[in-house]
Formats: sequence, C-alpha cells, structure tokens
Amino acid sequence: MHRYLITAAVVLLCCYLGSPVFGAEFQPMGAVGIGGAGVARMKDGFAPYWNPAGLAFNEKAYSTRIEAGVGVRLNNGLAENIDSLGKIDFDAVSNLANSNSAGITASQFGDAIKLVAILEDIKAKGGALTANGNAVFGNQIKHFGFGAYGSLEATAIPSPDTTRVLLADGNIPGAITSISGLADPGSNGYFSAAQRSQLTTALTGAGFSNTDSIINTAASQLANSGVSSTNAVAALTNVAAAFASGATALNISNNQSSIITRGLAYMEIPLSYGHPVDLGAFGKLGIGGSVKLIPARVYSTSLSIFNTDSGSIVRDLTESYTDSTSWGVDCGLLWKPKNWLAVGVVGKNLNTPKFKAQDGDELKIKPQARLGVAWDPFSWLTFAADLDLTKNETLLPGYYSRHLGGGLELHPFNWLKLRGGGYKNMAQGDIGPVVTAGLTFGTKWVNLDVDGAYGLEKGRYNDQDFPKESRAQVNLNIQF
Repeated sequence: MHRYLITAAVVLLCCYLGSPVFGAEFQPMGAVGIGGAGVARMKDGFAPYWNPAGLAFNEKAYSTRIEAGVGVRLNNGLAENIDSLGKIDFDAVSNLANSNSAGITASQFGDAIKLVAILEDIKAKGGALTANGNAVFGNQIKHFGFGAYGSLEATAIPSPDTTRVLLADGNIPGAITSISGLADPGSNGYFSAAQRSQLTTALTGAGFSNTDSIINTAASQLANSGVSSTNAVAALTNVAAAFASGATALNISNNQSSIITRGLAYMEIPLSYGHPVDLGAFGKLGIGGSVKLIPARVYSTSLSIFNTDSGSIVRDLTESYTDSTSWGVDCGLLWKPKNWLAVGVVGKNLNTPKFKAQDGDELKIKPQARLGVAWDPFSWLTFAADLDLTKNETLLPGYYSRHLGGGLELHPFNWLKLRGGGYKNMAQGDIGPVVTAGLTFGTKWVNLDVDGAYGLEKGRYNDQDFPKESRAQVNLNIQF
C-alpha cells in the first residue's frame, strides 16, 4: 500500500513541478458537449489523450473511438477589419499616391483615409483569426490504450504598417484642396470637438488649407466602418505627418502591411497503460502513463493584407510548411474514493516536444496540467468539470489559454445520452462564455455522438455575424 501511495505522489509531483507552466491548448476531444470536461470521465479509447489513468477503470473490454472536429475563434475584430480592407481597391489608392492627387474625388480620398484608419485599428486591437481541429482513432483493450490523436492549431496574426501612408508624391498637400466633392463643414458626431481640434492642428501644420472638409469626409467614410474615432485620429495624424516629411518612401503604394499565418498540425501516437490500486477504505486509485510518437507539420507564411479577405487567410496557410518528428510523455492519476465520485489530474507533454519551423527556429509544445472531477449522483446522471492548472501558451503571441468548463450528461441508456454545459477561457476576456450541447444515439455496441459549442458573443467573418468561438464534433463509438 505505502509503495503505491509513494508512486502516486511522485507521478502527481511530476505533473505539477517537472516542467514550466505553459502548454498548447487542450483540445476537447470527445467532450465538447459537456463543456470540455474529460480528465475524470474518459475510461475508453479517449483515455490515452485525456488521462491514461482512466484506463485503470475500463468499463469495457474493448472500445474504439473515431472522431472528427473543427472550431473557429475570432479575436478582437481582425476578420472584420480584413474584410473591410478587402472592399477597398488598394491598386487605385496606390495609383492615387503616385498621381500628385490631381483631380481625385472625395470618394477616392475617403477610401485612402479609411484604409489607413483600418490599419491603425488593427494595430490598436491586434486580434487574430484562429482555427483548430482534431481527428481521432483511439482504442482501448482492457488497461491498455493506443491509437492516433490528431490536432491542428492555426492562427493568422496582423502586422500592420502605419508608417508608409503618404497619399501623394512629395510634399504637396496643396493638391488636396482641389479634391472634388469634399463634405461641407459640419460634423456627424463621429469626432469629438477635442479630436477635431487635434486634427485641425495636425493638418494645418502639414500645409492643408481645407481641414474642415477633409475631417468631415473622413467622418462620413468611417462613421459606420467599425473603426474607433481614436484610431481614425491616429490615422489622419499619420497621413499629415507623412505629408510634412515629404519622403517618397512613405507612399502608401510602398505599404508593407501583412498577415502572418502560423500553424501546427501534429499526431499523438501513444502507447498508454493504466494500473488500478486498491486503497481499501480510501477507495481505488488509477496510475497511468503514455509514451507518444509525435509527427508534426509546422506551417508559416505571410500574405499581403490588401486585396484579400478573411477566407483567403485560411486557404493560404497550407502553402508553406516543415515536417519533423518528436516524442512526448504524459502521466496521470484518477482517484475514486467512492463509486460515484472521481477526481483526476493529468500532466501532458512533460518533456516539452520540439519541432522544426521553416525559419530554422523551433516550435515547442510546452507542458500543461489539468484537474477534473466527475460525480454520478444517480446511475443515469453525471456532472463533470475540468480546470486547467496551468496558464498555457498558444500559437498566438501573448494570448493564453486556461479553461474552466463542465456540464452534465443524462444517460438513461448507454446508447442514448443528452449533454449540456459550457466553458470559459479564464486567461483572456475577449471571447466570453461558450455554451455546449450534445447527443448520443445508436445501439449498445455502436453509437454516434454529435456535439457543438456556440459562443455567446458575436464577431464578423466574411461579412456575416458569427459567434466569436464555435466548434462542431462527431464521434463514432464502438464498444464490447
């Protein structure tokens, strides 16, 4: 007994102290509908991914899990800004920059200002478009587990150039006075009085004479664009500064704004084992571990932010990649003090697997730890919850993941189940809570799970409103 308890303590210590507190995001394979809670629940073909200690309590002699899932996350309006830029003819604006602004219209000038203002908005908000997915072929035979657990994480990150914003060659702001159709003096309330005064000072200092018309033209173009007036002021101020400098290199035709895409697709191929330990009056303890082969593909590319749309970000991601292979180690504990209560903890990728990137650098899957609880007050009802114990790095620089999630499952039969729940990233506040639901139907031996997640806050993608985070997942379950 004491030998087993010491072994369990060592495993638990490894989960917490054996590595830095960072990691890739924990993918909710097979558990989306119950809020992504699986550490204390999974005892079948998903156990090698969630917690190999679950194999110590296998309920079936054999099980297979086949899954496909996909998710999208919209951070801070990047996709909306990219789509707004896509409606502006950048070639026309670039030609404007090389034409001494002679005879241009208010609409052309407005597009140019709008373009620069959106770049400022992207710079201020940051934001990203993130996609994730997973594919599983997981197997459990008594206390052993093996299979293939694939994950994809991809993100698009903006790199806006707010320096090269000159709208005409040389220091010739006087040409702007000949623009036809500039708005009459007045305000639609987009700019405050203080902001108008700030813009007047900046434009006048750069040599512009019809500042009221220029400011009102900008206001009419940007009022319904989603760009904040603060970022619009920064954009116009930059334009004025570029004119005052007279540096041809600052032409908007030379603008270097881009979208940097990064992705990691990897397959965990584990050999897992869970060992049961009888603790007598203290219940039962499962001790588990996995050794994994991990082939991976690291994606990295860059595309111009202009004359594109949010859909092309995803399409262009797969053009440039590097393949490499590493290995990983997971360990976990699952304690059942009573038949109706389970508490588990798992540490994943404790050895920090590393993969080659195209630029010669390394991309790491850093270790993470997660705690889970499952409670069965009745034979037909389960409550479960998971919490990331680590604040985990993601592919998006400066963006962290630490999820709290859970829910309930009604299972009057093992072939008919209803799930509901939710989760929230506690490390970031830009997405909001996400609600989840799922259904299992079929036969005792073969059944299908259909699960989904829906964010309560909305973002825009391809000119349509979508939840800021969404997931869909389908599992085929075979068990005997």
